[in-house]
Amino acid sequence: NISSGYQVITININYGDDIKETLAHEISHAIYERIEYEELNTQTDYFDETKWQSLNPTDFSYHDAYIDSNGKDITLNDNGEYTSKKYVDEASLADIYFVDDYSKTFLTEDLARLMQYGMFCEDEPFMKSAKIKAKLNYYYSVIRLVWDSEDWPAKTDWESKISN
Repeated sequence: NISSGYQVITININYGDDIKETLAHEISHAIYERIEYEELNTQTDYFDETKWQSLNPTDFSYHDAYIDSNGKDITLNDNGEYTSKKYVDEASLADIYFVDDYSKTFLTEDLARLMQYGMFCEDEPFMKSAKIKAKLNYYYSVIRLVWDSEDWPAKTDWESKISN
C-alpha cells in the first residue's frame, strides 16, 4: 500500500515458516513500485514491457484479476499451462515460464513469485527452466539500472542463486 508517499508493507509475523518467502514477495512489489516511480521521474523506460512480454509465451496475456466474473479465485480456472505444474522431467523445462497459476494473474505477481522462488526455492527442479532464468535475469538487470549498483558485488546474493 502507499501511505503518505511511502510504500507500506504489512505482514502478520505469525504467518509461519514462509515469512522469508513472503517478505521477498512483498518487497518485490515495492521494488516494482520504485521502478515505476523512477521511470516517471526520469522519463526513462527501465522496465520494457515489450521485452518482458517477449519472455512469456506467444499470445499470452495476464488475467489482470484475482477473481473471475463469478467471484471465484481465477487461478482455479487455470490449467497450469506453462507452470511448474507441468514439470515432469528435464525435457518439460522448455515449456515452463511461470512459477504457478498465481504468477499469471498480474505482471507484478509474476515478478514477485519469481523473486520469492529465485531467492528461497532455487533448488526446485522447475527453477532450472531457461524461460524462468531469462525472466529473473531481466528483472535483476532492471533493478541494477534503477538503483545505484556501482558498489554492489558483481553478483548479489539473489543473482548468484541462478546461473545464466
